[in-house]
Amino acid sequence: MAGEIGTCYKKEAEVSVLLVYPNSYFVGMSNLGFQAIYYQLNQRPDTYCQRLFLDSSPLVSLEKGWPVNNFDIIAFSIPFELDYLNILKILDLAAIPLKGAERSDGYPLIIAGGIAVSANPEPLSEFIDLFVLGEGEEVVHELIDAYKAVRSQLSSPKHRQAGRTGREEALKKLAEVEGIYVPRFYHVSYNENGTVKAIETEDAPGKVRRRWVKDIDRYRTASHILTKGTEFGDMYLIEISRGCSENCYFCLAGYAYRPWRVRSLEKVFQEIEEGRKHRERIGFISTLASRHPQIEKICSKVLETKGKVSLASLRPGTLSKTLIEAMDRSGQRTLTLAPETGKEALRRTLNKNVSDEEILKSVELVADFTVPNLRLYFIIGLPGEDDDDIVAIADLVGKIRKRLFVSKKPGKITVSVNPFVPKASTSFQGMRMEEGKTLSRRLKILKKELRNLKNINFIHESVKWSLWQGILSRGDRRLGNVLLSTYRWEGDWRRALREEGLDESFYLRRGRSAEEIFPWAHLD
Repeated sequence: MAGEIGTCYKKEAEVSVLLVYPNSYFVGMSNLGFQAIYYQLNQRPDTYCQRLFLDSSPLVSLEKGWPVNNFDIIAFSIPFELDYLNILKILDLAAIPLKGAERSDGYPLIIAGGIAVSANPEPLSEFIDLFVLGEGEEVVHELIDAYKAVRSQLSSPKHRQAGRTGREEALKKLAEVEGIYVPRFYHVSYNENGTVKAIETEDAPGKVRRRWVKDIDRYRTASHILTKGTEFGDMYLIEISRGCSENCYFCLAGYAYRPWRVRSLEKVFQEIEEGRKHRERIGFISTLASRHPQIEKICSKVLETKGKVSLASLRPGTLSKTLIEAMDRSGQRTLTLAPETGKEALRRTLNKNVSDEEILKSVELVADFTVPNLRLYFIIGLPGEDDDDIVAIADLVGKIRKRLFVSKKPGKITVSVNPFVPKASTSFQGMRMEEGKTLSRRLKILKKELRNLKNINFIHESVKWSLWQGILSRGDRRLGNVLLSTYRWEGDWRRALREEGLDESFYLRRGRSAEEIFPWAHLD
């Protein structure tokens, strides 16, 4: 923390919040959503938000060294399903009962938000008192206001009173805030085949609507805390747009952050000016940075200030010579593209309307400059895929390599492959996930096909943990005990499933009919 810029220190405040990222400081402080909520809460004179990470040692807040139990609210920011076990670990180390039903009024309120739980919070429903669904900048203020109004019904963690009642009544009031989901007020019944029969409630809205910010210009989303201890430690990060205009069927971010919104040129320029006070390099964050209608002007503004530009993943077909030149002049070492598949026809079934020619023309643009490295993202195990589609990935990489290195010294092409994981709330939410044996075999095919290409670095996600992610992404609340057992058995989720009498194939390898009630059907 000694090297941080922008850390908030307060003497005291009416409400104390511990914002927890259930992974390392290195990963968590690279997340702009995490930083945005920290900033919004600390803008309030009545609230003091401090931070905690999985690797915080000892397990106390970074800012003041407060024990976890000293806070009114513990708020988890959860972008990835694979971090669910870390949530249990943090609660366990803090001596907080893991299940919400076992917490008396003296314990902090446990809340959670983030893209993973906004899509489907059900597997964590036994452990979290309430979820914030959707984008948090507006709803966190309403949550704090509602919490203050009902806190008299809650005993303070700092002044425990055995037997004090009121937690349930307070949660009922909080459930009235749009975007807040309190799972204990919803009762789920199941059919004999394990599918959901009904989701009923008497004390909360029948449908909980996810929140989204209509005008993102109203809220700053940038590097509020600057630190060298992250992947982007040399950059000042700025969100220039939110959502996506492409609507690829498999992409959770494209669905969770609809509609597509762009930050105005005026606001981006203001952030560039602020960022240049602290960093030479300005990084622009967006699911589709090159689609911003003013992206060339934005990059030119950074160069005018003698700064450097860094852009996240770019869409083939949206690149221009001016854009590549800006990255080249900034000394950017790697350009990232996501073809997703090797065949154009398979790409179209994903609603990824990018042609092979657009990809290759984008590579030719890069070849004219000195950006030496390329990172390519692909998915395997997609609906309708066969072994020929895997070979086609290697063929496309070969064509890309030939065009990239035709006029300059070869750099490195990193081929990054992820198994397809169907996500709740996307168009592919009812699709089956491919078997682990098939995924492993296709990874071997691809590795073999790429072997003869020089300057290729092949990396991929673990098949085992991708399958676990697939179970959690569309799981129901019966997985609560599975999560608990998996935590106790140090990650052996297959053993945990067997102990609970649940079947891996039920969650992964069956197609869902249009008539099936999904576990997240009451969330809109």
